[in-house]
Amino acid sequence: DRGATWAQETLPSGASGSVGAFGASTGKTAIVPSLATGGTVFVRDAAAGTWSTKLVNNVNAQLNAAAMNANGGIVAGQSGASGATVAFTVAAGDMWTDLPPTNLPSGTPPLSGACVGANGATNSYWAVGGSFIIYGAGNSPSTFTLQMNVPGATLTGCVASDANHVWVYGSGGLVYATSDGGITW
Repeated sequence: DRGATWAQETLPSGASGSVGAFGASTGKTAIVPSLATGGTVFVRDAAAGTWSTKLVNNVNAQLNAAAMNANGGIVAGQSGASGATVAFTVAAGDMWTDLPPTNLPSGTPPLSGACVGANGATNSYWAVGGSFIIYGAGNSPSTFTLQMNVPGATLTGCVASDANHVWVYGSGGLVYATSDGGITW
């Protein structure tokens, strides 16, 4: 009904703090509570009206960002004292695959934002943090590459309308945009 009706939701037991990020797909919503540790993602099935707790393999992760569409989703955050973590789903949030740190660009800082854009049935994923914009291609990316490093920037989030049009934003009103999937920003 395009926002004409709103209903309050209650997160499942064990979810504390405020919602850190969420992403919606057809019938499913993934939520990452702020300050959640242990790689916890809560997934709501709209048809069933139920919430379930899903764990990303990296139990040392603090997830800060989530994004989903009909093809899949991504969560990103911090692993350990200063490392990054990325996990994705192609199963509507029911199962998450954590990428090993060696499959992320060297020196990737903790990640604070993530987005997903689709070109038909194929996804493209972006995650941002510190001065890095990293990218993973395909529905099940095995690696992420560094698309751009913005020295001195603090990048905090991103939004994608499709696989070509992405906006990255950060502190101080900083905004970068691409219309070619990140080849140029």
